[in-house]
Amino acid sequence: NEDSAVANNITPAAPTRLVATPGDKEVSLDWDDNSEGDLDGYNVYRSTDSGGSPTPYSKVNGSLVASSDYNDTGLTNGVTYYYVVTAVDTYAAESDYSLEDDATPVNAPPAAPTGLAAISDNAEISLDWNDNSEGDLDGYNVYRSESMGGPYSKVNVSLVALSEYTDTGLTNNVTYYYVVTAVDTEAAESGNSNEASATPIAPVFLNDGFEVDPWDDNWNNNGTTTWIRDTGSPNSGTYNAMISNSQTPGYLTSDDIDASASTTRHHRKFLV
Repeated sequence: NEDSAVANNITPAAPTRLVATPGDKEVSLDWDDNSEGDLDGYNVYRSTDSGGSPTPYSKVNGSLVASSDYNDTGLTNGVTYYYVVTAVDTYAAESDYSLEDDATPVNAPPAAPTGLAAISDNAEISLDWNDNSEGDLDGYNVYRSESMGGPYSKVNVSLVALSEYTDTGLTNNVTYYYVVTAVDTEAAESGNSNEASATPIAPVFLNDGFEVDPWDDNWNNNGTTTWIRDTGSPNSGTYNAMISNSQTPGYLTSDDIDASASTTRHHRKFLV
């Protein structure tokens, strides 16, 4: 007689040390590896009630999970989710539930904007910064202070759509300090960007010798010259007349003097 024996399959042990970590509309799960040699994978179960009651646990994975971790996505922020996992062997025998763990997804605010720079002009300051990359970005807020480091006050009424802003109606010769923040579609706001500062400067009016004949006849005949300061070198003290006529661009020279009223040329002069 030939003896035969059939080995009884042993159901895997329940997984241990399940940890649920919340993210933005997702929960990350991790647990200890099972040690069974015939382990085939894991199942992940979720409920919105602790202990799976009154809402029972439902399996969230389609096929068996190969490793001892799982990322459950597409969740609702602010809702608490309760999880257990099981181990399954190659005979499709499934373990008991692990201990339960829970997590509540929360909206992650955008990163703070970077690269903020400020450029001054007459009674205004232009701001520019790097674009944020978040897919749910809704816009930016701009904050201003007259003191380094704040406190800051928001200057925009509605969210700024682009990564630039011009702050107008300022007082010349006052230094203003700025930071910007990013805001997402759930109204979560980032921390402050780096601080940038600038000082608006008014045009300089000079009696510079260009207001007498024959210069004024060929200038604008109004007896006043407006010099525009170059913001790149506001303290250079170098003043040059420049021709804005597109046909004769460059610095104004004595060659441009023409006392004939019929050939009067209208030029602008810039502080450079």
